[in-house]
Amino acid sequence: MGGNFKIRVVENIGAESESTFGVPGTILYVVNGTLRDFEGYIWESNFQNLDEIHKFFNHSAIDDCFATKFELVEEE
Repeated sequence: MGGNFKIRVVENIGAESESTFGVPGTILYVVNGTLRDFEGYIWESNFQNLDEIHKFFNHSAIDDCFATKFELVEEE
């Protein structure tokens, strides 16, 4: 996989989740292994591209103010 996929917000857990990733149902795009949030920040896993969906889900499950539950919508 080339690190391109669509994900959907399922649940906002952390206090900053909604303002960063949107409300449940919001579709986000990971392009070439990077995700740009609503505030323009680029998310990468330990400074490596989020080139595999399991890496992205592991990264987004960290218990912090950004914690968000996502689901895969489409993988390219």
